[in-house]
Amino acid sequence: MTAPSGAATVAPTVRVLIADDDATTRLALAAVVSRSGWEPVAVDCGTRALEALATEDGPRVALVDWMMPDVSGIELCQQVRGCDAGVPPYVILVTVRGEAADIVAGLDAGADDYLIKPVNAAELRARVRVGLRTVDLHDRLVQRARQLETALAEVRQLRSLLPTCSYCRRIRDDGDSWQTLEEYVSHHTDVKFSHGFCPQCFDRYVRPQLDGTFKPPAGSR
Repeated sequence: MTAPSGAATVAPTVRVLIADDDATTRLALAAVVSRSGWEPVAVDCGTRALEALATEDGPRVALVDWMMPDVSGIELCQQVRGCDAGVPPYVILVTVRGEAADIVAGLDAGADDYLIKPVNAAELRARVRVGLRTVDLHDRLVQRARQLETALAEVRQLRSLLPTCSYCRRIRDDGDSWQTLEEYVSHHTDVKFSHGFCPQCFDRYVRPQLDGTFKPPAGSR
């Protein structure tokens, strides 16, 4: 449905996944996320977290506990990174495991960031904002890549054999309609035409008109 003219555009709600089997931790993280203006999506296990992330409009940033009874945070990261479908979420491991070896293991498994419990609310908000900026940049790069693919396809189409009328030199497009060269190229590319005179035509047609010596071809009016 098209929004009424003059109506304000409502920005889509940013959803942040919270996956932790501890109810108190889920509530605390959800409160911080909600106060920051985002929508928390809280689940109590890794299986439900993967299901939420797999949906078409799934959260783009996920706060994931390391130690969960079914699918651990490490396993979740590995599964997310091993899936080729869709755009991967930005995963932040939130855990009490703060040793350097744990941090390395978490990041090597595919986590994008790492937070140690107990979590500072201001730091959590800052890390989530970094995640949102990252996924936004990723989205724009994907969109740009698609635009380039479309442009290359159009260039390849222009380089292919073009059906051209032997008399008027019009070109037949994919819709079986005939267009001038200018119309065809302008429709398939961003090229804009400007018109002038090549030296030969200037000497043959324009200069005689300026000198008053131009003679129209026989049979023309």
